[in-house]
Amino acid sequence: MTRDQEITEAVHRVFNYLTAYSEQAHYGPLSVAPLNLGKNCVKLIEREAKQARAGHPATIVAKVNSLLDKDIIQALYRASQAGVHIELIVRGACALRPGVRGLSSRIRVRSIVGRFLEHSRIFAFANGGKAEVYLGSADWMPRNLYERVEVMFRLKDASLCREICGTILAPYLADTAKSRLLGADGTYTRAFRARSATTSRNGGRFSAQNYFITLAENPPERERSIVRSYLSKLQSSPAIEFLSRASEAAPAP
Repeated sequence: MTRDQEITEAVHRVFNYLTAYSEQAHYGPLSVAPLNLGKNCVKLIEREAKQARAGHPATIVAKVNSLLDKDIIQALYRASQAGVHIELIVRGACALRPGVRGLSSRIRVRSIVGRFLEHSRIFAFANGGKAEVYLGSADWMPRNLYERVEVMFRLKDASLCREICGTILAPYLADTAKSRLLGADGTYTRAFRARSATTSRNGGRFSAQNYFITLAENPPERERSIVRSYLSKLQSSPAIEFLSRASEAAPAP
């Protein structure tokens, strides 16, 4: 829910489009499929690549259910080659191959399957130090980007951006209980078998979904510090550093 009048007016125009009352040239500040959502996603990825070529902080963390769109995949490959560090949380089908030298060496893909039916689509961009977070309904699949009506919007509220980065995305990257890491050969390996797997002091593995349950039941700062504790034990990576910074400092409006 939002009280942002610009967004609510755009949503009203989208519903007019759905009911065939009218079609607009654009629906800013929304990106709308099948009109421009796919193109705008590619533009955001290409902007991150441009930041990397200029020597600025460049990281992408994206969470979707599936990644099958050719244009998106090619853009991610180009971004990796340009120096962008990319973490993809893809629950289901993924046609991208991470970790291929000269092509996708800066891309990691993980799948987390547990008790929840995941439906959030989240896209975070370092953007040269001026982080931006986008939320949407569409997976990165041709049918979602070009054959359905879907929307994506930039999250402007600074506190919500910090919440998304620190309390939602960071736990997924810290998960060692349910995560499976996709290899360049197309096979998945359980994260707890990786050398950098995080365990608690008593040898337990960290489950992002269990953490979300705990957070919902008892949301004080004490619970959120759990993830920061696990992140501090993870092998340092640009994505972890990006999310840690974004969860502490508000992005520019």
